[in-house]
Amino acid sequence: MEEFKGQVNLSFSIRNPERFKELYENSTGILTASSSIPGQVSKCSPQLGSYFTSSFVEVHKELTSISNNSNWEDLIRKVTDRTERLAEINNFTQTPQFEIRVTGVNRASIGWDGLISGNNNVFNERPNNFQCNNPYVQSQYVVARIVMFSNNRVFFLMSDNYIVEYFPYSGLVFRGYRGSTAFPNQFCWAIFNPDSPNTFLVWEVDRRGLIWMGNSFVGYQNVGIVYY
Repeated sequence: MEEFKGQVNLSFSIRNPERFKELYENSTGILTASSSIPGQVSKCSPQLGSYFTSSFVEVHKELTSISNNSNWEDLIRKVTDRTERLAEINNFTQTPQFEIRVTGVNRASIGWDGLISGNNNVFNERPNNFQCNNPYVQSQYVVARIVMFSNNRVFFLMSDNYIVEYFPYSGLVFRGYRGSTAFPNQFCWAIFNPDSPNTFLVWEVDRRGLIWMGNSFVGYQNVGIVYY
């Protein structure tokens, strides 16, 4: 069977009514969308269906659960980016198209792209009092979703540079942090993830959002993708 990378369905048991109000009760207008532009084919996988639809569902989950702001502009931009990146890593091209005519939306007070450019605003060393598996009190924006290919494991990069993982019963917990890369000519930033109690694994992230891990035998291998 053909392998499809990066398409992950994550179930959330927590949903924030205030985020739904921001999208629906506090806004009015028309949103028109299609999964690709004329001349393109809209792809799907046997596992999770349409790339476009699964991207929309997953972004909607994130903005109405673990984010502290939701609006249609952010949702559509992230859906478009996720669909295009899914297509790219699976060796085809698909570009969704939208027309947004919505008013009364609360705008996000954070610049998503500015948080992940170059080596700015990353931890230069291990944060003080960092302990893996500690509960994370959500008070920051979700900047990106981190998907690992080998086991479809999903992490979230928060705007305070902590990396968290969602568990159905305990919610969000610390799993690592975003730090400066040791190879600035090759990568933008690094993921420091305590995969085992005494060993830190470091994953490097390039400017395309691809995640790489060094291997002494075969060099760097692409092990995941970051969806901003």
